[in-house]
Amino acid sequence: QNNMTNEDTWASNAIVEFVNVQKIARKDYRGDSAINQSFLKKVLEHGFNAASNLEVEVTDLRNQAGKVLVAVYDSADTWLKAPKALRLERADIKGATVQVVFTGLPPGTYAVSVIHDENVNDKMDMRWFPIPGPIEGAGASNDAKALVGPPSFEDSKFQLQAPVTHLKIKTRY
Repeated sequence: QNNMTNEDTWASNAIVEFVNVQKIARKDYRGDSAINQSFLKKVLEHGFNAASNLEVEVTDLRNQAGKVLVAVYDSADTWLKAPKALRLERADIKGATVQVVFTGLPPGTYAVSVIHDENVNDKMDMRWFPIPGPIEGAGASNDAKALVGPPSFEDSKFQLQAPVTHLKIKTRY
C-alpha cells in the first residue's frame, strides 16, 4: 500500500524529472546506473533552490581550431574520466578565450578540467617520443599542475558557492 502524501509524490516526481533533464544535458541515455549518485545526494541535501551556476572562462587558446572540452567532476574517483564527468560541454572557439556556464549545480566540492581538442576527437592527444606529453592544450581549476602526469583532483578542487562561482582556467600547451 502506498502511504505517500501529495508532497512526497511531488518531491519524488520532481527528482525524477530533474534526473531526466540531467541525462539529456549530459547526452547520457545509459540508464539510472549512469546517474552520478553523489550529485543526487547533493540535490537532496541542499534542495533545488540551492542550485548554483559555475562560469568557466578558458584563456590562452593558441588558435581557433577544434573545440574546447570543459568537464566538471565531483570526486577523485571520476576525475579526468570524461564519460564519468558530472557535466561535459563542448564549446566552439571564436577567439583566445571561451566562456562556458554550467547551471543548476548544488553547492559543493568540484574540480574542472579543460582540453583544447584541436582535431575534435573528444580526447587528449599525446606524443610518446622523445618525451611523453600532451599535444593539445589542457588546464585545470586552481591552475593545478603536476611535474609528471595530470594534476590531481585534490589540487584542482574548489568549493562551488551559490549563486555563482567564476573560474578562470589557463590553457597550457
